Amino acid sequence: MVENTDTAQFSFVEMEHEILKFWEDTGTFQKSLDNTKEKKPYIFYEQDYLTTAIWLPAPLRTLCRVTGP
Repeated sequence: MVENTDTAQFSFVEMEHEILKFWEDTGTFQKSLDNTKEKKPYIFYEQDYLTTAIWLPAPLRTLCRVTGP
């Protein structure tokens, strides 16, 4: 990966393409699948802080889901 110290020339898109190429070249994703093949699946539920802290839906989040953004 090329290091660029000039922030005006930095490109997130270019960096993402470099990372994806690296993953493809090294087989990173397949290795991660192989390493976890025999293990119990890990399930991640994305929730806001209030939902996980008190186990109730946050009022604003519920309102947004009902009425839209």
